Amino acid sequence: MNSTGDYPLGAANDPRAPYNQVDNPEIEVTIGVWYSIYKEVKVKTSDYEIEEWEDEDGHQWEPNFNNTDFSSLIENACPPPEGWQELDCDFTIV
Repeated sequence: MNSTGDYPLGAANDPRAPYNQVDNPEIEVTIGVWYSIYKEVKVKTSDYEIEEWEDEDGHQWEPNFNNTDFSSLIENACPPPEGWQELDCDFTIV
């Protein structure tokens, strides 16, 4: 009496059968990773312009940050984590 080893007929040596498939060997791959995180930080700057106007409440003013360079302030207040080569940063004034 011949035994098929509980395989379907003709499938014992079929490389496409799931029980005959072999996993690829594990290899190491270097990849770049970007994370999107949010953190509020406080920075101090005198690099802004003053917009002034007068209304019914009197003299008014507010800072204009259109030409302010926040990049170095952000880098000092929120440096990239150790081991990270760069921090791609966007910001909004809260």
